Amino acid sequence: MFRVSPSELCHLFEQARDRTLSSSSKTIFSTPSKRKQFLRVIESFHHADLLYSYRYLSFPESEDVIEHSRAALFNSLNLVQSDHPSIAQNTFWPLFIAGTEASSRDGSRAVVEKKLNQAMKRTGFSNCEVALQFLRALWFARDEGHCLSSNHNHIKIPDKGREVNWIQFARY
Repeated sequence: MFRVSPSELCHLFEQARDRTLSSSSKTIFSTPSKRKQFLRVIESFHHADLLYSYRYLSFPESEDVIEHSRAALFNSLNLVQSDHPSIAQNTFWPLFIAGTEASSRDGSRAVVEKKLNQAMKRTGFSNCEVALQFLRALWFARDEGHCLSSNHNHIKIPDKGREVNWIQFARY
């Protein structure tokens, strides 16, 4: 099995982002606005992928990186036009990951839902409605204070301070 440290993982993702940015510098965009949108999508994928990886691999010492990537992901997505014809199809994955990180306290859930709906309307990809339904179920479980019981594989009231892990929730 391939083992990687949190810092190595972050470095690998930064290298991938740098390669993408380098190759995109050779791309001709019709407007500066389209270039900015493309760069924001790259940035949103970078942070969505970091978040997914850190959550999946459950690095215990990664909370600072998770918080940084969460903030950077929402910052990028706030600037991405999810209803733009050449961008919309590229926003689903980062928006889904943002949804798994979204909170009821800061309005981020509403932003994710709005942008997902905009992207689905623009692209006609209504199959992403299933992802939105999953996020709504996850949000409900979190709001109700549920978690996934690792022993019984069902949802129950957690110990205080525990939160539903979206990856376990998806498996359930």
